[in-house]
Amino acid sequence: MLRKKLTIFCYLTLIGLIYLIATGRSISISLYDVEAANDNKVLTREEIDADISQFLSNLRVLHPYVDNFVSTEQIERKSQQLKNEVCPDTCTIRDLKMITLKLIHFIGTDHLFVSGFKKSLPFELHKASQNEFKLLLDSGEILRNIKHLNGMPVEKVWFELEDLTPRLNANLEDSYISAHSKHFLPLLLDNNNIEVTTTSAKHTFLASKANSSSSVLMSENDDFLYVKISSMSKLDPQILFNEFNKLSKQHLVLDLRGNRGGSVAKTAKLFEFLTTKHGFKHISPHENRLIKLSKELTELNRSSSPFWFLASAFLECGFKDAYFYKEVKPKLSAICENVEARTRVTKIQTSPQIYIVIDGGTASSAAIFAGQMKRSGKARIFGTVAYGNALRNYGNSKLITLNYSQLVVGIPTTYTYRDTSADIWPTSQYHGVSPHTHCVKLACLAQIKDEISKASHIKAY
Repeated sequence: MLRKKLTIFCYLTLIGLIYLIATGRSISISLYDVEAANDNKVLTREEIDADISQFLSNLRVLHPYVDNFVSTEQIERKSQQLKNEVCPDTCTIRDLKMITLKLIHFIGTDHLFVSGFKKSLPFELHKASQNEFKLLLDSGEILRNIKHLNGMPVEKVWFELEDLTPRLNANLEDSYISAHSKHFLPLLLDNNNIEVTTTSAKHTFLASKANSSSSVLMSENDDFLYVKISSMSKLDPQILFNEFNKLSKQHLVLDLRGNRGGSVAKTAKLFEFLTTKHGFKHISPHENRLIKLSKELTELNRSSSPFWFLASAFLECGFKDAYFYKEVKPKLSAICENVEARTRVTKIQTSPQIYIVIDGGTASSAAIFAGQMKRSGKARIFGTVAYGNALRNYGNSKLITLNYSQLVVGIPTTYTYRDTSADIWPTSQYHGVSPHTHCVKLACLAQIKDEISKASHIKAY
């Protein structure tokens, strides 16, 4: 039987090779930059029109409240304007990325994004003042007095980056632009080699494949425990809680920079563990209820289950409406009945001073967690203004692959909750979670270490 299958496979392979030779095609295997090659693929104006129409039609269908941000007519006019400006005749996939990112910036809503940025630069571009720009290198070094990037004046680069960076409800913080500059600069400058000119020298940097680091990294110091959490979705709360309790430090540093959020349920568990409070206060229209969102519920997909809408409407299995599941779907009812045991959280055994580090890339549940920890007085916040969430949070994004370019866009699909705390929404416009102490890169950890050292010294006396 196995021999027969292998024979059929060989025949099919041979037929495929003959077809390629007969049609003049070739097979090549090389180590060139696949992402750059795709970006340079040329599309006709008709193909561009079709992909943008597909994006906008899915946006209208899937996004529950897109009209609250900008009208359909305004989006259509903006898309037409961008197409005429960027590629009046033919254009590349890179051009389509630029158009799509500018549309996302124009719409100004959370969880709407272009996926697939795999290249990252070893620095962030920061605007220090009105006329001064600097590079903050991953190594901790700082390059000041930046004048040009690949021959383009840095002021113009910053202005172009603003149009590519997602914003929230007419608000765009400099910290958002800085956090996105690592990935957007190679696209904007159409080059993975970035030549940076200062007033006295030139430096060249190469964009490389972004590191896929572990979701949680821990390092133990004499006076504190440092924990870097890069994703809430991949967090294993129980392992993390066990380590906390085992090491029993008096100071805890949680680094949430670049954390785009994820599982609300796991984030609520972390909040409960650190504060002994049940879930996020004010995170739901039903105040003070623990969010009991199980893994099974999050895995339900609207495309595969007719009950997805009902499941998303009752994310909190604890309140009485969940009994409706007994009549609608016994499986969901069983999940709700067992969720209390699965979400029970061991309490932290010490009462450490908690420090949280955020930046313009801290988003969604990670930003709400930082805001609630600040609001409750349980943590000191360091860094720059977090990206956060829009006035309404859309808890899930559906990935759509555009037909001609194969560009992948994420569109928010599910309204889950609105957090109304003054710390996260200080005015009618969203302005992000702000830190107690403003700092960037390694300077944040240095300042935290100084505070811990002073606190330990005072305690010793």
